[in-house]
Amino acid sequence: MSFVGDLFFINSSLIRYRFENKYPTNFFAKKQSKDETNFSRFTQNDPSPKSKMLYLSQNDTQSFCSAESQGEGMRVAAFTLAEVLITLGIIGIIAAMTLPALIQRKQEKVTVNQLKKSYSLLQQVYQRMVYEIGSEPKDWGMTGMYDVSSHIIMANKFAPYFKILQNCIGKDSTFTRKHCVDDSEYANSQSYASVRIIDGTTLIFRHWSGQCNYKWGTTKPLENVCGEIIVDVNGTKSPNMFGQDMFPFYLTNYGIIPAGMQGETSQPFKKHCNLSSGPWGTDLGGNFKNGFGCTAWVVFNENMDYLRCKDLDWGGKTKCGK
Repeated sequence: MSFVGDLFFINSSLIRYRFENKYPTNFFAKKQSKDETNFSRFTQNDPSPKSKMLYLSQNDTQSFCSAESQGEGMRVAAFTLAEVLITLGIIGIIAAMTLPALIQRKQEKVTVNQLKKSYSLLQQVYQRMVYEIGSEPKDWGMTGMYDVSSHIIMANKFAPYFKILQNCIGKDSTFTRKHCVDDSEYANSQSYASVRIIDGTTLIFRHWSGQCNYKWGTTKPLENVCGEIIVDVNGTKSPNMFGQDMFPFYLTNYGIIPAGMQGETSQPFKKHCNLSSGPWGTDLGGNFKNGFGCTAWVVFNENMDYLRCKDLDWGGKTKCGK
């Protein structure tokens, strides 16, 4: 057999072995001592270059097969494309289920902070107005809700104390919807007057009683209600819904009071901020809608869990799950 023929024979044996044996490393480990002995005898009896080449080829074959075995083991331990795709799919499904809730919770926290800031600002402005004007709201010149000028007078009393971004007082509904509040009802200049202040919040004014004697509850301020100031925390953006981005406060002879306070009997939290009363925005009588009584809850309990739970109450459960 020629030298080339010997090489062909050795390589052919190697290829056949790699396909017929799964663990070539073990095979050579078991046969190593015996093979070395046989090849040692062979080379001692025939120290020709041909025999040495055959011996060297045998050793190279062992090393090559061992490396190949290790490589195959690494490939078996890896993830397949199908496994990776399935895992990514599961992660995507979980993200799709949880992200909207997380985003909503974050937005609710932003709304809570904005509303508390607006409440603090309204209180400060009211105190300054009473001090500088020198009288209570009942003496500011408003006559009642059916007098169009009353809403304008009320708004003009407050306007100088804010940094105004857009003044929609007395403007038509087209102008008001574009610049202050994008809602046909609250853009009606016959019933409301509004301004958008520097932080993007819209303040909507409506006067009810010239004598400030509407009785909405059992506390002194709630027995002397003059009108309402609706805070729209995101201005011209939607949804323009009470309890979500619109929150009413009462103008009284004794300060600014958030709607839905404990002791309120007209639009109480339990009825006017509860999914049990119907969808948000449902008219519950007198044009007072579900969501109208949520303001005090947001200000003092610092959450909007009423959007998910029906069993919240001032004297009991104040958060979902608690």
